[in-house]
Amino acid sequence: MFAWLVNAGYLAGNPSSLSRQRSSRQAPRVERYLDDEMWREVKATIDAMPRNTPRERERYLRLRWLITLCYV
Repeated sequence: MFAWLVNAGYLAGNPSSLSRQRSSRQAPRVERYLDDEMWREVKATIDAMPRNTPRERERYLRLRWLITLCYV
């Protein structure tokens, strides 16, 4: 009946068609993370960045903040 109403232009879509669609299983969520050794290496690399000029210090602080924000 709904299909006929859609074909006749009385309805924009078939409301019962959504209930006929079977929900598919979602793919398992893949979690990626850094282990402790890799995280220490990232922090050591950031700490080794030059901080002599104001621009270098800004770059260091920005990267440190960004990595901390993304990792936490």
